[in-house]
Parts: sequence; structure tokens; C-alpha cells
Amino acid sequence: MAQENVDNVIMLLADGKAEMRRLMYDGFRSYGMREVRDFSNFQALEVAASAGVPPDLIVTDTTLPGGDIFELIGKIRTGDIGCYPFVPIILMTWNADGEVIKKAVDCGADYILAAPFAPADVFKRVRILINDRKPFIVTSDYIGPDRRRDPGRGDSSIPLIDVPNTLRTKANGEVLDLTELSAAVNDAMSEINDQRLVRHSYQINLLVEMIVPAYRKEEVAPVIRVHVQKLAAVAEEVSSRLAGSRFEHVAELCQNLSDVADSINSNWQSPNQKDIDLLKPLSQAVLTSFNPDRDSSDMAGEIADMVSNFAGKINAEAEQQLK
Repeated sequence: MAQENVDNVIMLLADGKAEMRRLMYDGFRSYGMREVRDFSNFQALEVAASAGVPPDLIVTDTTLPGGDIFELIGKIRTGDIGCYPFVPIILMTWNADGEVIKKAVDCGADYILAAPFAPADVFKRVRILINDRKPFIVTSDYIGPDRRRDPGRGDSSIPLIDVPNTLRTKANGEVLDLTELSAAVNDAMSEINDQRLVRHSYQINLLVEMIVPAYRKEEVAPVIRVHVQKLAAVAEEVSSRLAGSRFEHVAELCQNLSDVADSINSNWQSPNQKDIDLLKPLSQAVLTSFNPDRDSSDMAGEIADMVSNFAGKINAEAEQQLK
């Protein structure tokens, strides 16, 4: 273990299997951590993660009894649980099927380790989290460490966000000032909120481009209902996120879009034609308002590419929801 000074790192360790939890607890104590707090169930971990003094690291099994660990991590990342949404998180699993891996990737965890693994495998990830943690990215449905294998080949319009890392601060022997941490968290969350709004503006336009043609052609398949529900949910979230953001001045426009989306959602099989006609101009106005420095024709091309590249996947996911 050596150079890292982890004796005052607050770590939450959760596993419903007593033998595994004891093995990991002893391993982390040997690694040098003196503030390891272990839990056997979901509720206890949730309470600890919500504490006023934030943890510096969470290591938990994916099948923790009593709740959905992926949902908990998602709520930590959005700031709905706890006061430190950027806590490094390592997941452990004995069930590495595709669905579990996808949920782990999508919830915002830093790493997932599939058993069998040795404590040394976990310590290796801890060192990476201290010395070379990935920056955060924000999309319409994700907040967490950059999950792209090759960031250089991804969407270059999505900025990388450096977030506070108390694990690194303590491991480097620095004093953690909770007041400074709170200010840094607020600054980062403000940037994340703005980026979430920008990404939502793209998703709104993608959904509208899939919804409006279906109604105009009178080819309203059941998946359209899912898309309309999603549009209404995203529009509502946009309106709820505007207060205090740099986009607060477009609150009325966003509320109008939300009202129209709700109206269509309430009668999706035969909505008011006026509402359908309003969707496209309202969504385009939202896109322009949230991206004032972008050329509108460039953004229209990006939306068209998104429809071409992702419509099939989005429809398939909607069909799965209907089953």
C-alpha cells in the first residue's frame, strides 16, 4: 500500500454475505484504512450514504438485500441522496450477466468487479481512483464518470467535468475542509445541471422528430405512447431544473413545451392537432435557447443523425417497456 495516506478515509463497505464482508473488511484494514464502516443491508447503507459527513469511498455488492443498489447510486449522482454526489463507487457482483453490467455502467459507478476477485483487485481500483480518476460527463440520462472506452472517438460536444475527489485529497495528506468541499460540490453541480439541460434539449428534439411524423402519417404505434411519456417527463424535468441556472430566462418557453407534452400524453391516441403542430417549433426554440452559440443548421443536422442512428434502438427499448 505504501504511499497513499488512507488512514482517515471514510469508507462504506456493504455486502449481505458475512464471510465476504469480513474478508473485504480485513483487507481494507490491512490496506491502511481505519474508518471502514460495514453494512449487511441496503437500508443501512442508504442511511450512511445520506449522513452529514460524506464518505470518501463506497464499495458494495450489487445484490444487497432490501433495495435496488443501482437506483441508490443514481440518486447519489443526481444529488437526491447525501451531500457528496461525486463519491467514488466500486461495485462487486457474483452475477456478471449483460443486464447487471449494463445497470452498473448506466447508474454512474466508477468500477464493477465480477467475482471471483482478490482484495488486491479492489485496491488497484482504489489507487486509480486516487491518482487517475476519470472526469464526469453528463447526458440526458446519465451523470457519472466518463464511460467511453476511447473518449476521443465519442461526442466531442459533451464536456468533461472535473469533480471534487475527497479520496484523493485525504490520500495525498491534505486537510479536507468541509466548507470548501460544499462550495466545490455546488459549483460542479451547477455545471452539471446546465449540461443536463443542454443534453435534454437534444433529447426533446430527437423525441419530437420521432413523434410528430407518426401523428401526421396517422401511424401511431404503441411505442409512440412511450415516446410521448418520455417527452413529457423530460420536459417536466427541464422546467424543474431552470431555477438558478443560466437558462432561467427561458422558463416560460419550457413550461409551454411541458404543458403541450402533458396535453398530448393525456390523450395520446387522438391528441389535439394544435398541440402536435406546436411540438416542433417549441422544441426547436428550446434547442436554440439552450445552445445560443451553436448554428441552428448544424444542430438540425445533428438531430437528423441522432434519429438515423438511434431511432431503432429507442423503438426497441420502448417495445421492451410495453411487454
